Amino acid sequence: MKIIKLNPITNGTRHQINLKKNLLSKNNKIFKTILHGHKKRSARSSLTGHITVRHKGGGCKNLYRKINFSNKIYFGIIVGIYYDPNRTGFISLVFNFFTKDFFLQYQQILF
Repeated sequence: MKIIKLNPITNGTRHQINLKKNLLSKNNKIFKTILHGHKKRSARSSLTGHITVRHKGGGCKNLYRKINFSNKIYFGIIVGIYYDPNRTGFISLVFNFFTKDFFLQYQQILF
């Protein structure tokens, strides 16, 4: 990934850094099997499902990426790094050698 530092035209862009996402992996068949559908249920009661707040639309269905946050030590290889719209960081697809399956892990990028 390439880091781009913006010119300080305004106070908001003085220390702003953008990341080029063109080197991130795109969707593949392994990654699509890990995605789960996640629909927003805004403005509805959790018990009855009736509308409790007006003028809140249903929105569109989001694909949620379920991430393994356990502190176990895994021996595996990183297959690809992906962008996650639900989080501020990136996620990586890891292949575990012992269980022979794929899982997602939170990828911290340090500057």
